[in-house]
Amino acid sequence: MTRKEQLQAQLAAEAETTRKFIQAFPFDKKDYQVHEKSMKLGDIFLHVLDLPLWAEMVVTTKELDFETAPYDPK
Repeated sequence: MTRKEQLQAQLAAEAETTRKFIQAFPFDKKDYQVHEKSMKLGDIFLHVLDLPLWAEMVVTTKELDFETAPYDPK
């Protein structure tokens, strides 16, 4: 299996896990926080959905520096 095929298989597996996460997500509890300093459950949900976009960023950028190129979630 080539490296490309390995990455494609891994992304497919992650997509399936993300689909299950979306289906099981308790939308009525999106404002829940374990602690006042913790992220809200809804914010964690959006972060998980945004993670696959990082794969593109990894292969299209030379370095990751949030100071010079701030992260702008979609």
